[in-house]
Amino acid sequence: METDIQSLQQKYMELAKTVDELNAVVARQDKEIMRLVSICSGLKSQLNAIDPGHTGGVQLGDERPPHY
Repeated sequence: METDIQSLQQKYMELAKTVDELNAVVARQDKEIMRLVSICSGLKSQLNAIDPGHTGGVQLGDERPPHY
């Protein structure tokens, strides 16, 4: 019975450590995502300053598709 309790305690400690490590990874990824969102927002602002009418799409004009 004592070894069962020790085994469970060991598994609990390992799981708690894993949860802490995963939490740190998620927090780091959240910071990175926020940084990248900020960069994208800045780039969009710069693009709009250069070309205010830019919609982000590619304008092909009257070009024929390659299958014609």
